[in-house]
Amino acid sequence: MSDNPLQGKENKMNTVVSFDWYHRSITVAFTDYNTAHYFSIGDAVTVKGSKRRMRRELRRETGVELSNLKYWRTDGSVDYYCANRKGE
Repeated sequence: MSDNPLQGKENKMNTVVSFDWYHRSITVAFTDYNTAHYFSIGDAVTVKGSKRRMRRELRRETGVELSNLKYWRTDGSVDYYCANRKGE
């Protein structure tokens, strides 16, 4: 069994979101297009606030909405989530 939630036909998640609490940054990577977008966490101090900021900044910069944002794993000060782009 692979540790990669994006692998396999049964899993259609195509976006990885990472919240780096130490560097106070957010990275949104679209795995099927090999593109990434970077944002600052800003003054958000909670996971809920950081998710809200990520969604707002991503929508403003790219027009993309995310759905099914699910926790994947933690590696040090970085939390990883998987998501789908809305409408897919």
